[in-house]
Amino acid sequence: MLFTKFRKKRVLKSYLEKLPLLLRKDYGGVGPYTVGQVTNTVERYGLNREYVAYACAIFMVKEHFVVAYQHEPGIAYEDLKQEVADKFFFGNANFSTVDRGYAAFDSGSGFDSD
Repeated sequence: MLFTKFRKKRVLKSYLEKLPLLLRKDYGGVGPYTVGQVTNTVERYGLNREYVAYACAIFMVKEHFVVAYQHEPGIAYEDLKQEVADKFFFGNANFSTVDRGYAAFDSGSGFDSD
């Protein structure tokens, strides 16, 4: 269980660190992006696909996420976004990956969730 939490946190951290630049490189701008753009970028650059719904929640607008995941039971935009917020943004679900301020939370500040 602990290993699973650790691995999940590492995957989510990689999404936050790598996807903003990769999405901009491939699709320009700062989003929001489509489910296809997010999942294709995750696959293209060899990132872990296990938690790709989280990546979609981070980089898509809620309305598009809900449509894309409407047939997936147990996947709720607010829950995924809040989990990322709790782990990396002091619970602020209105975080922006454009700010990139998240990096400071995980680099020697003593902040650690889980």
